[in-house]
Amino acid sequence: MTAVLIDASPKRKGSTSSILLGKLRELCPPGIRTKETALHTSDVPAGVKETLQSAGVWVIACPLYVDSIPSHLLSCLMELEPLGPEHPGRTVYAIVNCGFYEGEQAALALKILENWCAKAGFVWGGGLGMGGGGAIPTLAATEKGPMVPICRALAGLGERIARGEGGENHVSVLVHGQEPVLPGVDKGLKEGVLLTEAGVVGADLDHGVKGLTDAVRPGDQQHGLEALVLGVGYGDHVADNEGVALL
Repeated sequence: MTAVLIDASPKRKGSTSSILLGKLRELCPPGIRTKETALHTSDVPAGVKETLQSAGVWVIACPLYVDSIPSHLLSCLMELEPLGPEHPGRTVYAIVNCGFYEGEQAALALKILENWCAKAGFVWGGGLGMGGGGAIPTLAATEKGPMVPICRALAGLGERIARGEGGENHVSVLVHGQEPVLPGVDKGLKEGVLLTEAGVVGADLDHGVKGLTDAVRPGDQQHGLEALVLGVGYGDHVADNEGVALL
């Protein structure tokens, strides 16, 4: 099976979309042959179109732009619509990342891609919505801590591709009530700080922690947060916790 990984970010180098596709390639099960290509402008180059025509699986990765897909990608999708009837059964998967904390923000963009598949005659395989996209490039070298649920979701997507399965859109890898990590909030902070409804636990008020409870309200349901971990280096109790997510 050949899967084409399509970097559809307008950013040509170092985009979060390309990093997530690289992780997906590493985590795909044996037997999946991957090819990489890109759609950075509003036109589909002839070479890219040939690559896409040769594969039965496409994985589109793009950033979220105003709760939608980038405009250049929309132009490319319109150009690619005629390829649907040429290859019945071609399956399209997607990964949409956003700068918002909540991966749910990507739900509409994934629905747009799903609707495009239905119109053009492609099979929709499902997609992933990931928040915290701006932080992923700084975390991608590890598969621990905040990257654990991201890598788990990408590995699950790879398994679905290998089995030829479709699926629902998963727009949040974070489970509410877990402890998301926000690195670098205070560079002077040496100890981890846990904000819960009970207040600040383990705070070192000599390193600029005082006042954080005013800036971030524990249990803020507007942002889907029931707990918040702040710190540099994450702390052993955070790095080893597979429930930790940055999304």
